[in-house]
Amino acid sequence: MKKRWIAALWMLTTFGSVCAAFDYEAVFLEADRMFPDTAKIQLTMERIKQGKAQKKISFTGYISGVEKYLLISTYPKILKGQVRLRSGDLMYFYNKKVNKMNKMSASAAFMGTSITQEDIMNTTLSRIYKAIKGSEQTVNGIPCYCIELEPRIADAAYLKILVYIQKDSGLLLKREYYSYTGDLIKKMNVLDYRVGKAGYEYLKVSTETIGTQNSSVILTFEQFNRNAVIDPKLFEVNRLQYVR
Repeated sequence: MKKRWIAALWMLTTFGSVCAAFDYEAVFLEADRMFPDTAKIQLTMERIKQGKAQKKISFTGYISGVEKYLLISTYPKILKGQVRLRSGDLMYFYNKKVNKMNKMSASAAFMGTSITQEDIMNTTLSRIYKAIKGSEQTVNGIPCYCIELEPRIADAAYLKILVYIQKDSGLLLKREYYSYTGDLIKKMNVLDYRVGKAGYEYLKVSTETIGTQNSSVILTFEQFNRNAVIDPKLFEVNRLQYVR
């Protein structure tokens, strides 16, 4: 009986050690810190259908702390100067040509794509989501950690997000997004990246909606200027008409 008790205790201790092999919250937060909390960046969004680019839009972006960002359209010419501001759970869109302001939920779709407003610059997921559990997996032969996230706020776009982080580098590999019905609705895969001492200097990802064949959206983040002096007035709703 004593031997059985010792064996059971050993198995329980060993199993507990395996289950606690990694701190999933720490791994998630460390990977999340690769994205800037405050910075000026350049963003390009391309729609791809059957391997061909359908539409390309470019922005100058400003990030400032928790849940705030500003996008100023720079290309194509017809959209130049249009402004999008996220502040908390709301998105404000100002069209200079018609001098009109619209307000919408940050979980709304972005310009007719499958990407939500939340996705565009919410690269730092820990602003809106928290890690609740994790496991060790292999994706395309790459050992990684899979960490499940759930929303911190009521108006988040997704019920949960699975984040896959490479074991050897601690860098993002891919994400899977689930709707409030529990269905997998979207996947994001990292295509290319460049990392410096402060974190990402370049990041290119592909986002694909489940059930949409041969169609995706490519987001390219570059020129991460973490030392840029960002005027706090840029994020004031009543001043969007003056943003250049």
